[in-house]
Amino acid sequence: MKARIMIVEDESIIALDLSGILQNLGYETSAIVSTGAGAVEAALADAPALILMDIVLVGGMDGIEAARSIRSVRDIPVIYLTANADQATVERARDTEPYAYLNKPVDARDLYSNIDSALYKHAMERQLRESETRCRESEENYRSLVENINDVIFTLDAGGRFTYVSPVIERISGYTPEDFLGAPFQDFIHPDDLPELLVNREQVLNGYSAPVEYRVLDKNGNVRYIRTSSCLSAPGGMTGILSDITERRTMEEDLRRRENLLNRIFDMLPVGLWFTDRDGRLLRGNPAGIRIWGAEPCVAIEEYGVFRARRLPSGEEIAPDDWALAHTIREGVTVADELLEIDAFDGSKKTILNYTAPVLDDAGAVQGAIVVNQEVSSLVRAERALHESEERMEAIFRATPTGIGIVRARIILDVNPRLCEMTGYTREEIIGQSARAFYAAQEDFDYVGTEQYRQITEMGTGTVETRLLKKDGGIIDVLLSATPIDSSELSAGVVFAALDITERTRIERENRALLAEKEILLKEVHHRIKNNMATIASLLALQARGLKSRPAAEALTDARSRITTMMEIYDRLYRSTDYRSTGARDYLGRLIENIRLTHSPGTAVRVETKIDDFLLDARVLFPIGLIVNELLTNALRHAFPDGRAGHIAIEMTRVDASIELTVRDDGVGMPEPAGAQGFGLVLVHTLAEQLGGKLALVRANGTLWTMLFPA
Repeated sequence: MKARIMIVEDESIIALDLSGILQNLGYETSAIVSTGAGAVEAALADAPALILMDIVLVGGMDGIEAARSIRSVRDIPVIYLTANADQATVERARDTEPYAYLNKPVDARDLYSNIDSALYKHAMERQLRESETRCRESEENYRSLVENINDVIFTLDAGGRFTYVSPVIERISGYTPEDFLGAPFQDFIHPDDLPELLVNREQVLNGYSAPVEYRVLDKNGNVRYIRTSSCLSAPGGMTGILSDITERRTMEEDLRRRENLLNRIFDMLPVGLWFTDRDGRLLRGNPAGIRIWGAEPCVAIEEYGVFRARRLPSGEEIAPDDWALAHTIREGVTVADELLEIDAFDGSKKTILNYTAPVLDDAGAVQGAIVVNQEVSSLVRAERALHESEERMEAIFRATPTGIGIVRARIILDVNPRLCEMTGYTREEIIGQSARAFYAAQEDFDYVGTEQYRQITEMGTGTVETRLLKKDGGIIDVLLSATPIDSSELSAGVVFAALDITERTRIERENRALLAEKEILLKEVHHRIKNNMATIASLLALQARGLKSRPAAEALTDARSRITTMMEIYDRLYRSTDYRSTGARDYLGRLIENIRLTHSPGTAVRVETKIDDFLLDARVLFPIGLIVNELLTNALRHAFPDGRAGHIAIEMTRVDASIELTVRDDGVGMPEPAGAQGFGLVLVHTLAEQLGGKLALVRANGTLWTMLFPA
């Protein structure tokens, strides 16, 4: 019984051509419709075996939407036809799960192979769904038992290959049980742990059973920690239970990392940090503490006399038993911000802030103490420099031509004169107000609060474009940049700069509108040109099939081939980034394959190509494509009569400033011309002259055409 196929195409000539091809291939056309809505109605009423669907259709519904509507009701396979298969269209079409894409004009061989594949695949999928339903019912009880345990059950044969793995493995590793079946267990083991696991396997095979822990790599390449207990099973195989211990091992490693991190922090702290035991003995100091004191004296509480210091500003000498640390150990008190002048062990005098605090257990008993020393000599110098810097920044703040302000909790604390000029408000009218009052809309205020503070948190500064409301009701576009006053404490406030970009925004908006209009126009022109060229190719194909004169039919076929050649380079140029050039290897390789399939679909004549990969301008590619079309078509049609086998070689190489094209065959050879040359060779010579090239013909051991032209 013939398969019934529906054609959805808004170009009647192309639809007629497709119907003729389907009839020649042994299929029946169930209906020909030109709109998406008509396709849905016909498909639901007639239920064809397959639909050939043009993506771009007249009316409000394109082919993709029509296919989606049909698929929601009926399971009918769809093959898309398109003259403009751009990436965005392909991504939209992918959601409808088409069985194939075919570019116009449609080749009969491609159409047959794709229809046959789609019908077979659709039938197999239907049978598979029915089989799965029957199997699912019989396996339900077994699966419920195996899937409800947290551990994985597995078996290995004598060669160490998996013969069974319970479904829980997918939750652990990301692999399905089917991925394991027949695979050696070594494939899933972390390479560093494999030697130990091989030893364990030998022990199990010798009758010993001991659990082993090791690492595996899941499907995403992540490391998982596994514990396995296994035993010997006849004949020579193993049965075991596999448990995921990743969480436990992760916690252990996290604990180790935290300990290492604490040690690194201890060593990296810029302030001196010291630890003591419960008796007050200094146990350890960090590098900053050792630098401050010039040594690491691990002394007991009765030896604190080695430290010499005076309290400031009184200058009172500290007695050994009057150190803050001694009071902390004896009384459990905390002493903060004690300003001292110390005599370091290297002989220098330094000013420090001293802080001591007890370490208490749950019962409140002193278990030790920590001491923090901060040298403040450089801090005093820094404060002085900061004051000078603040004075300079204040001058810049007032004089800069960019609007600047300071906000805290989104309340404006200060602004410079330029911001007042931009908004029309006086400084007194702005200070103390919520920033919301100066935004054009609530959504602008919310957006800046969310996005800018997100950027500040992640990158230290935030920049957004927004709109501000002027006092006279006008709106200005601004580029708003902000940075925190204190990067460690955002609540301290931020400094923002506002740049008026109203004019720039207007120009960008106009440019985007023009660019969008240009893109739409370009796509429409491309679609119409390709559709028109496809229509011409289909007309020539229809006319050729209706002619009884073989020379006339071949002439029309040659004309259709030339049009297809021009369509191919046009499509390549449209998809390239500059619309002026494209790759020679990709274009000519595809063109040569299309010509071979059209004129020599069998395998008797072998066509080989060797084409360097370089870019060529469209003015060069058009004549080259036509020359290759003519020479290859002549060779396929005349060089190997009566089904003779043979070989055709096409090469194009670039040497310095020249390009050489050769077309060689080992056929019967080209006869000496008895009269005027045919149109094809006249066209070849004309195009060679157009390129400024030299064309040469050698009639020996077949035919060799050589053309050398400037790059």
